[in-house]
Parts: sequence; structure tokens; C-alpha cells
Amino acid sequence: MNRRHDWREDAACLGNPVEVFFPHDTLASDRWVQAKIVCKSCAVKRQCLSLVIDLDPIDDKWGIFGGKTPQERIKERERRRNDVRKNAQSNYR
Repeated sequence: MNRRHDWREDAACLGNPVEVFFPHDTLASDRWVQAKIVCKSCAVKRQCLSLVIDLDPIDDKWGIFGGKTPQERIKERERRRNDVRKNAQSNYR
């Protein structure tokens, strides 16, 4: 059987408890430490981040994806929107 390779098969988070990436104690200051350690060395963190950013641009407030917290993803979306605006403006000059 020849199946297409999915980037998620290379994710460093595979095999880790889901609670690492979706902590129960959402107010603890260290809630993201373990997830960020796993994500830091992940070969597919860009694909992971792009998936969640493209998937749900409005109601994205849970978990860590691509090494970024919900608050960091808000900033990343804004950065990407600004990049698109700058590119569009430079194309009209």
C-alpha cells in the first residue's frame, strides 16, 4: 500500500500527553514550558503553525501550535497581515 506521507507524522509532539499542549491550568505561569521545549526542536513546527493560523483566524484561543501560544498567534496573524499589506502597497508603486 502506497500512502502519501503526512507532515504530522514527523511532529515532535507525537506520543506526548495532550495536556502538555492543552494544559488544564490555563492561568499557571509555567503552563507552556514543556510544550515549548517539545516544539523548539520540531521539524514541522512551521506547518503546524500555518495549519492553525489558516484554519481558524478568529476563535483560536486554545493550546500551543508551532511553538506559539494563543496570544503569540494573535501577534503572528497581525504580522502576516501587515506583510501582505506592505507587499500590496509596494506592488502599486
